[in-house]
Amino acid sequence: MTKKATHIIYNERKKAIVIDDNSPQQYQFISLLLGLNTANSLIRLYKIDVSAITHSDYFWLVIGIFSAAALLYRYLKKTSAKEIKLEEIESFKIKRVFGNERYSLILKNGKSRDLYLDFLSKKHLDELFTELGIKTLK
Repeated sequence: MTKKATHIIYNERKKAIVIDDNSPQQYQFISLLLGLNTANSLIRLYKIDVSAITHSDYFWLVIGIFSAAALLYRYLKKTSAKEIKLEEIESFKIKRVFGNERYSLILKNGKSRDLYLDFLSKKHLDELFTELGIKTLK
């Protein structure tokens, strides 16, 4: 699997940041899979006999709860917008996880937009956000 680096451009006319990556397609695909998992677990658990619950029923219950929670989290806390207006951006966040840096834009509505950057994009982005007055959180 190859990762495509994110290309970020500032559109002065719209006063928005345009993000060119394949995140919206991935977001939709993962949401579809989580929805199918939730529906499958609900269908399997719909007609179970409470007195004869098996290990696979517990397994599907756990999968259903996890999938529904992940789907709700993605809907409420994440976004895959390709164009974000400058006034909607609160900050640029750099988070270190297991030795790797992860980048995201924190929006004023409480959601975040994950960014997949290589070293050159990160350097360009630091300069762009400093120029636009967006603070960086580490």
